[in-house]
Amino acid sequence: MSRVNALGLGGCKFWRRSALVDPREKMPTRIERLLPASCGNRSANRPPHIAVLMADDLGFADTGFAGSPLMQTPCLDKLARDAVHLTRFRTPTWCAPSRAAFLTGRHGWELGLATAQGWTALGGEVVLLSELLREAGYRTAIVGKFHFNPAMRRRHPSGGSFGCGFDHQHGFLGGETDYYRHHPTWSRDGKSIRERGYATELFAAEAERLILAHARRPAPLAPFFLWLALNAPHTPLQAPRELEARFSASLDPQVRTYAAMVLAMDRAFERTVGALQQVSSAIYVHCIRK
Repeated sequence: MSRVNALGLGGCKFWRRSALVDPREKMPTRIERLLPASCGNRSANRPPHIAVLMADDLGFADTGFAGSPLMQTPCLDKLARDAVHLTRFRTPTWCAPSRAAFLTGRHGWELGLATAQGWTALGGEVVLLSELLREAGYRTAIVGKFHFNPAMRRRHPSGGSFGCGFDHQHGFLGGETDYYRHHPTWSRDGKSIRERGYATELFAAEAERLILAHARRPAPLAPFFLWLALNAPHTPLQAPRELEARFSASLDPQVRTYAAMVLAMDRAFERTVGALQQVSSAIYVHCIRK
């Protein structure tokens, strides 16, 4: 069962355009049924804002709430205290099939994505979660790592200039990037840009900017779907020195850097959740650890 299936958003049949049941007719209803009790003060006719926070290659026990004595993840620990924990699931261990499963509700091997190589382009017959949400009235955004073949953008042209059902985009296409020099495909809304800075921090700043900018849009405000798909703590092992300094110098250098990368990841999530808290009293945040 993929992560999306575990949320009840669909199965393989539901996500095919040729399915007997039109997913566009069912999506808003299914979203409403997924809302936690904490969102009960919403307007009955107003869909929720949704933020999905995705880590990349994070060890299953490499968080404070999972029992790690080393990792510093105060934001995730706080979210975990009031969260539903899905501890029995089947998930790919690779980047590309995990992202494909999330966007489609289908196993990576069904889509030709069985390993970390994300160069299979999902065809136009495959329905993406972002497309369905956009057709249900959502403004949609992807920030971070989009591990798919660039040709996929031509096959899924809906949305903004980036396509794939996303009105906004910031990040890169590919499996990994240098955290400071950045991937050749680094872009915003599909247009190549050059930025200076640590990738995790740049993605956090963009997520915060998009949330606050969306809140300033004229009423009636459309629901917002944000997929913050960090590449942290995926290799290469690189972290700001000031974060490495928070961990003992006696640690193995790679372990020390990895711990600092996890802390940077947690701070990115904290910044995103903080922006959500500024604009909404009822927050539904779905965290994915891969």
